[in-house]
Amino acid sequence: MLRNCLKVRAIGLSVRSVVHTNSKRSLAFKINNSTGKNRKGSSLLPTIQQVQRSRFTSDGSHISIPRYVPRENEPLQSKISRLEYQSRKRGMLENDLLLSTFADKYLRNLTEEQLDMYDKLINVPDNDWDLYDWLIEKKKAPEEFQTEVLQMLIKHSKNEERELRNAQPPLRH
Repeated sequence: MLRNCLKVRAIGLSVRSVVHTNSKRSLAFKINNSTGKNRKGSSLLPTIQQVQRSRFTSDGSHISIPRYVPRENEPLQSKISRLEYQSRKRGMLENDLLLSTFADKYLRNLTEEQLDMYDKLINVPDNDWDLYDWLIEKKKAPEEFQTEVLQMLIKHSKNEERELRNAQPPLRH
């Protein structure tokens, strides 16, 4: 059932990244020595935050995902256009459909404070599966993301009006 298996070296560990056919990724760490410590006695294991905020390239090198920095003094129309585009290009069709239809329906009517909440919600989490799980209420979102905009998105994802949402809406200018 495995599609791809790649061995890489990172932080003194041998890391095997396995991609399953359902597109979920899992990382398995194998420590190079029996103690799990380097010669100076420091732990070789990366912290959970290091693993969550990192990715590996095809040649095995380690890249760190940059932290999201909110844009200061961005004109309102530019912010709406950027958020509309970012809602369409998530890398996951499920989120593309949910967020692009939400953006088309609500984005232009949100207050500036709500736009900031939406911006944080779609740009701070580094895992789109987490965002999707929050929207369909499979997992509870962390407290920092519990906002009125998240509640609007959850309601939108329930699609109580039974709207047809099998394609992204056209971009507005």
